[in-house]
Amino acid sequence: MNAMARHVEGMLRLQKMGSVTFDYGNNIRTFAFQQGVKDAYDFLDLYQPISVHCFAKGAGRSAGWRSLAIQPILP
Repeated sequence: MNAMARHVEGMLRLQKMGSVTFDYGNNIRTFAFQQGVKDAYDFLDLYQPISVHCFAKGAGRSAGWRSLAIQPILP
């Protein structure tokens, strides 16, 4: 898990340089946080913006309640 923490630290450095940074849904931010990377959640997971966008369009109705609690970030 130490490798995941180092990976997230690298992702955070890239984000500070202007890169678009996201978690692909493999929970790497949680593992990094558990290893002491306090700002591991400073970037979003990929699922959140895509799911909100889909729910706003009417897709994914079975879990549509999730879109009510998340601020949409995609047009």
